[in-house]
Amino acid sequence: MPLHIIKNRNGFTIIEILLALSIMAIVVSIMFSLYYASTGIIEEGISKSDIYQTARLSLDRMSNEISSTFYSENSGSEDIFSTPDEKSERIIFIGEDIQDGEYSLDRLNFISAIYRWIRKDAPETELCEIGYYLSQEYKEDGTRVLLRREDATIDYEPLEGGNVLELAESVVGLDFKYYDENGENKTDSWDSTATDKGRKIPSAVKITISLKDKKGMVKDFSTLAEIVITVPSAGGGSSPPSEGGSPSPYPFQ
Repeated sequence: MPLHIIKNRNGFTIIEILLALSIMAIVVSIMFSLYYASTGIIEEGISKSDIYQTARLSLDRMSNEISSTFYSENSGSEDIFSTPDEKSERIIFIGEDIQDGEYSLDRLNFISAIYRWIRKDAPETELCEIGYYLSQEYKEDGTRVLLRREDATIDYEPLEGGNVLELAESVVGLDFKYYDENGENKTDSWDSTATDKGRKIPSAVKITISLKDKKGMVKDFSTLAEIVITVPSAGGGSSPPSEGGSPSPYPFQ
């Protein structure tokens, strides 16, 4: 074949093909890198959304019920609890400070006025025992389950009984701080049955829940629950905490 025909033939050399393949490989690797990066960002966003939603729902539930704490000498069960001491001993607010290494595993038991809506225009109030605590067993990821106890029967064992439901998962710590009647001094525990303290309950409770996300990072979430009724009252009724009003006097620390 004549030499000038070979020189004039159209086509790609091996160097050009290798160069094109190299460029294509670089472009594909960049595309996959961007894809995996965006996937990681999306997964991280979903993980943060889940943990924030868990914290918000848990804190809202606990804050509302703690704010509705009921403390009355008039129990409405004269046939069972006949003396003022018996009534005061069963209308309780007991917060236990439990420390396990770096995190708190506190327990709180109290009487709350739960508002159950039978009709849209007719709320019904029900007194019941409420308890918050963490499960004793760890899960595989080293977290615990936040449990909520509810007992509609206020009896001689206000720290036990009733139904226990899971309120939140992926919990590593639960901490309660209690403010005195002036909203100033803050303590790690509380016992309303102590006669030397006048059988009082705190004026506010700071709730802190520590949650672990899917990456193993632990984040703390806190809120403040202000309590309306802080000393025994002679009446048998209760009203829910008012919304709005003046700013909270409690130092949120």
